[in-house]
Amino acid sequence: LMDWVLERFKNKKAKVDDIYFCPFHPLYGKGIYKRKSNLRKPNPGMIIEAAKDYDIHLESSIFVGDKLTDIKAGLAAGVGKNILLNPSEDISGLEKKLHIVNELKYVQKFL
Repeated sequence: LMDWVLERFKNKKAKVDDIYFCPFHPLYGKGIYKRKSNLRKPNPGMIIEAAKDYDIHLESSIFVGDKLTDIKAGLAAGVGKNILLNPSEDISGLEKKLHIVNELKYVQKFL
């Protein structure tokens, strides 16, 4: 999956500084990876880690996700604009806290 994402960004001449992921899962993790973690979305751990690593001001940032857990993580981290790509989940109660786009190219209007 990450290769596909990186290829899409590369084709658009966008630079990717880093990729963050959570190896832990409270139910499906194996061995030491079977545990709860603040890194696992909808917790904001990965976003906060990236903000510290790259001195990112989250209130003036844009976070794009394709799942509701992504958006919840962005909101929990204090990201200024949270954008949901092709929502397939019920977003009731969150409509005023996020923007919805059907294609990545529409994210440009929020820059």
